[in-house]
Amino acid sequence: MHRIRTVPRVLVVLLLAGTSAAAIPPVPYFSQCDSRWSGDRLGGDGHAVCGQGCALMILKAAAGAISL
Repeated sequence: MHRIRTVPRVLVVLLLAGTSAAAIPPVPYFSQCDSRWSGDRLGGDGHAVCGQGCALMILKAAAGAISL
């Protein structure tokens, strides 16, 4: 319910800022529990990416959105 009320507010902010939603680059989706890396250990011997890798996936998605 809270998320539904937030969407119109975000759209109003984008319109007032002069930015259309179409101008925002697509952000790639990365799941920390993807089978390609979910079992990898953070720092080599720490927690698995699936359990503790949310910040890592956010950074990867952001880097992908700006083509780094």
